[in-house]
Amino acid sequence: MTYKEAKDILRVAAAEVERNCPLDYTEAFKKAEEALDKQIPERPAVLNQKGSKHFYCVACGMRLVSEINGELCAGRKTCFCPDCGQAIDWEG
Repeated sequence: MTYKEAKDILRVAAAEVERNCPLDYTEAFKKAEEALDKQIPERPAVLNQKGSKHFYCVACGMRLVSEINGELCAGRKTCFCPDCGQAIDWEG
């Protein structure tokens, strides 16, 4: 099952629950969808400044790593943002 298929199933289930139950289960489904979105790796945003590059999480804006002339000078390349948990795609 792909992430998109899982999100589609969550949306259908949320609509079904909302129609049949008076309780607010849809908020729990929305939170599950948000958590699922963070598992899909996103490429970091890049800011180039005079020979240096700064990489930021696209979900929360936290600076992940800085490079000067291609060498890491601050931070480390992790698979997930340490602040919000967004999966990071460093390939390419």
